[in-house]
Amino acid sequence: MGTITSANATIILTVPGVLSSGVALGQWAADDMFTSDSVAATEVVMGVDGHQSLGWLPHPVKIKFKFAADSYSIAYFDQWYYAQVQNQDAIAGGMVITMPGNGAKYNCTNGGLVNYKPIPDAKKMLESQEFEISFESVQKANM
Repeated sequence: MGTITSANATIILTVPGVLSSGVALGQWAADDMFTSDSVAATEVVMGVDGHQSLGWLPHPVKIKFKFAADSYSIAYFDQWYYAQVQNQDAIAGGMVITMPGNGAKYNCTNGGLVNYKPIPDAKKMLESQEFEISFESVQKANM
């Protein structure tokens, strides 16, 4: 039986025309690798008569990645950001997250770099940097 450690998780980021062959992310922040926001699975409305109606709506999946200030992965996000600045256009990326701890693989598609931190906060030590990607779809599959 395995453990639920995050230490053996792998993440491959691909950005066409920028990081086309895919790059492995690493050198994470202390105690933080990534977090994801909850999504609204169902839209619910209730009429004044107390009748509830439900519906499904598409929604983005936002994931925030956090790296140590000296992480080599920050350069990949710099490349993605500056390619967009140079092209004056958004460039979508994708990623594959593999997590042996829960036996799952996540395919993340059509992701936009929505929050980019260009410089670490400088305190006693340089602080970690966080980047947020909003994906159109995150599909879970068994490994």
